[in-house]
Amino acid sequence: MGTCESCGRTGEVTEKVQRIYLAPPGADAGEAPDWSAAASEARADSDATAIPGDIEQWCASCRATFPHVVITEE
Repeated sequence: MGTCESCGRTGEVTEKVQRIYLAPPGADAGEAPDWSAAASEARADSDATAIPGDIEQWCASCRATFPHVVITEE
């Protein structure tokens, strides 16, 4: 059991994931995303740009809620 690095819940089973930020269409993936009102309207099913974020340990609830990629180690 661990602590979720997204929501802070303790005693949760966590999994290593890479957070994915969604930036509005036309955003430059090489720059920090613009988190203005326009950026908050980006949706996974739109033409939003996916920008990889940090690798963190997340609980099941956060994995079900936020865009991410599961990190598998071989």
